[in-house]
Amino acid sequence: MKSAITEMDARRFVVNVIRMIRPDYWPKNLFVLIGSALAVFYLEETAHIPLAISHVGAMACAAVCVAVLTASANYIINELCDAATDVYHPSKKLRPIASGEVSRTLALCLWTVFAVAGLGTSALINKMVVLTTGAFLVSGLLYNVRPVRLKDVPYIDIVSESFNNPIRLFLGWFAIFDSRVPPLSVISAYWMGGAFLMAAKRLVEIEQLGSVARAGQYRKSLAYYTKENIILQMFFYATMTAFLLGVFIARYRVELVIIIPLLAASFTRYVKAAISPAIPGEPESLYKEKALAVLLGFSLFLGVTLLFVKLDFMRRMLNIQEPALPSLWPTS
Repeated sequence: MKSAITEMDARRFVVNVIRMIRPDYWPKNLFVLIGSALAVFYLEETAHIPLAISHVGAMACAAVCVAVLTASANYIINELCDAATDVYHPSKKLRPIASGEVSRTLALCLWTVFAVAGLGTSALINKMVVLTTGAFLVSGLLYNVRPVRLKDVPYIDIVSESFNNPIRLFLGWFAIFDSRVPPLSVISAYWMGGAFLMAAKRLVEIEQLGSVARAGQYRKSLAYYTKENIILQMFFYATMTAFLLGVFIARYRVELVIIIPLLAASFTRYVKAAISPAIPGEPESLYKEKALAVLLGFSLFLGVTLLFVKLDFMRRMLNIQEPALPSLWPTS
């Protein structure tokens, strides 16, 4: 009987750990691969360096692993710091720490394991990836841990959390090309795109919680939001993303104009999902909307393909000169 209870406890522990590291959110870390693709594109266009596909693939996959481990550490610290207020959320109150299934001490140990694993894996790549991984962890601490706890500051909560998007871009880029930083236009577009997604998440949270008072109990920043001002924020961030992406396209790769309608459709679909009457489960369920995932996935696949396929007629048609591709800012 005792061994059966021990086995049951062990199984429950494993299930709770899996829930805390949120493997269903790991696909977001595939955005790391965009950074790697951009680095390969820039190296081939400027230095004409022949890159071995096997080496590029190995480095890019290693960067994705680093992102997964570090993001999982951030998810754990998020649950640890939110346990006291998660009880006011209809679904998050069932999370392992909030429900008492996992102790705070054990959660802190798990955070340490995943943080060290992320940093250790990054050390196998290069120094810039280590520094970026450290920034990813610090971002999670600033966002969640008092006295800073940026998630409680209205508007700042959205732009601070969404900075994890360009961090993922840096991980993919530096894994391939660690002596220069990516173009500022694409960094900013990644950031604003992430802010759009975070604002949509806030909209779903407010709708689920039902009242400003209850939303404020769950998270201080939500007390300052209304459905109207969040939708306006989403419009602002989507517009900024489009303009900044347009700067990158005009400057570096005009062929990417082809994916603009697809990205616009993805943003529109995301808004539709966010304002729908019922989102099952947690607000992150937005990421699992199948039609949106297929549309966005195809857009990104086509975008990466167009980085390496020249369509000269488009440059002539739009009267845009071939880019000189000057050196980017050095990392040291």
